[in-house]
Amino acid sequence: MDNAIHSRYCIAPLLHHRCDPCLAAAVLALVGGGWLGWSHWRSQPLFSEHYATVRGQALQVRLPDGSQMLLDAASQAQVQLFRGRREVRLLEGQALFHASADAQRPFEVRAGHTLVTVLGTRFSVRHTRAGLDAGQTVVEVESGRVRVGASG
Repeated sequence: MDNAIHSRYCIAPLLHHRCDPCLAAAVLALVGGGWLGWSHWRSQPLFSEHYATVRGQALQVRLPDGSQMLLDAASQAQVQLFRGRREVRLLEGQALFHASADAQRPFEVRAGHTLVTVLGTRFSVRHTRAGLDAGQTVVEVESGRVRVGASG
């Protein structure tokens, strides 16, 4: 009987110490998996749409976040709204934007190698791939402030 009690009390701590690394690995896997899942969830767009106009056509678009885009003739834009930012890729042509203010989700317009970031303003961006001004991007601010830099 003494032996059974001794075995029970001596083996249990040994098993406990052997399981500590297993428990730590399980907790690490759970936390890491949760973080990866959350990161993937945050990187998925809430809204994604491609807009295009032909020569002589303009298109007025009201985006789900309340911002507005007026796409000029012969223009293309890809709009994606994420949880942490709003992004428009002006592929060709010109667009006028009225970005609703949202300090938690900046509004970014990428045109060629130019990145325009705003928190709330009215501005236009023109980017051309062909013609005399091929590869040039022009930003015109009607009201508010924007930050213009190189697109990464």
